[in-house]
Amino acid sequence: MLWMYQSVFYGEVSEGVRHHLPDLDAREWAVVVPLIAMMVWMGVYSQSFLPQVSRNTAVVLKQTSVNVSYRVQAPAKPESVEVARAR
Repeated sequence: MLWMYQSVFYGEVSEGVRHHLPDLDAREWAVVVPLIAMMVWMGVYSQSFLPQVSRNTAVVLKQTSVNVSYRVQAPAKPESVEVARAR
């Protein structure tokens, strides 16, 4: 998407600019590859970590709802058109 945005709005990059923008070096790849692997793992095999997330979420929700009372009220019925016109 960034390449498309750059091409559409800024046009072709000149050779002088390309000379100062090298590709990723080994150090940058060392940072990016684990992130890509983690994204693929989370997308393909998400059930390996979701049960733990669900347990922790349940604990937090239980703690936050301790002294909370819920009261549900039905919305007030709108007056009929004839009653509103009579006023």
